Amino acid sequence: MPLDLWKYYHVTHAKHVFCNPTSAEKMDRLCGLLRLRQGSKVADIGCGKGELMMRLARQYDIEAIGVDISPFVIKELTEEVAKRGLDDKITALLMDGAKFKPDAPEAFDLSICLGATWIWGDYRGALVALKGLAKPGGIIVVGEPFWVLTPDKECIKALGIKKEAFSESHYINITKAEELGLKCIYAMVSNQDEWDDYETRQWWAVDDYALNHADDPDLPEIIVKKEKDKENYLKWQRSRLGWAIYAFRKQ
Repeated sequence: MPLDLWKYYHVTHAKHVFCNPTSAEKMDRLCGLLRLRQGSKVADIGCGKGELMMRLARQYDIEAIGVDISPFVIKELTEEVAKRGLDDKITALLMDGAKFKPDAPEAFDLSICLGATWIWGDYRGALVALKGLAKPGGIIVVGEPFWVLTPDKECIKALGIKKEAFSESHYINITKAEELGLKCIYAMVSNQDEWDDYETRQWWAVDDYALNHADDPDLPEIIVKKEKDKENYLKWQRSRLGWAIYAFRKQ
C-alpha cells in the first residue's frame, strides 16, 4: 500500500506547534492585532493542530470550528482542546474542508486557511471560499507561498509542481485578493530562520521516529520521502520560495 500522506505529515510535524514557517512570536502578534469581540465566530479550514484557534479562544473567549481531513491532527486537536478546557469553545471536524457548509452563509467574524489553499484548487479558489464564510466587515487570514525567484524547468521538475502553483510574488498574492474585493490590512513575511526552523524540525522529527519505531513497515518510505524533501528544500526551495500570512478585510 502507498504511504498514507496524513501519517507522513503527522510524523514530520511532531515537533511543530504551528505547522507553517512562521514563528510563535509572530503568531502571537497576529492574535493581538485581531482584537476579536467576545463570542466572535471563527472558522479555520485545514486547521492542522489548531494552535491558532486555541490561542484565540483563550485570549478572546471566541467560538471556533476547525476543519481538517487528517484524522491524526483532528485526534491531536480534540485531545488538546480537552486538556486546555476549551471543549465549549472549539469544535473539531474531520472532513474535506471544501465540503464544509455552515448553517448560514457569511457566518464568521474570522475565516482562516494557513497553507492549505489547495483544498479549493488554488489560492484564488480559497480566497473566494473564505470570503463566502466571512461576514461583511469580517477578516480573512490566509497563509500562502510565493516565488521569490522564478523557478527554472529543472526546479519545477524536481519539485513535481507547476510554476503556476504559486504566485509570482508577494505583491501578486495581495493583488489577487484585492481584485476580489478584499482589502489587505496586514501581512507577515517569513524570514530564512523561520523557514529553516520549519523544515529542519521535520528532519529531527523523522530521526526521532526512526529511533523509536524501527518496526513500522512504513519507516523506510518515510525516510526516503523526507530525504528527498530535504534535498529539494536545500537545493531549490530555500532560495526560491517565500511564505506570508495575510489579513484581508471583507469590504
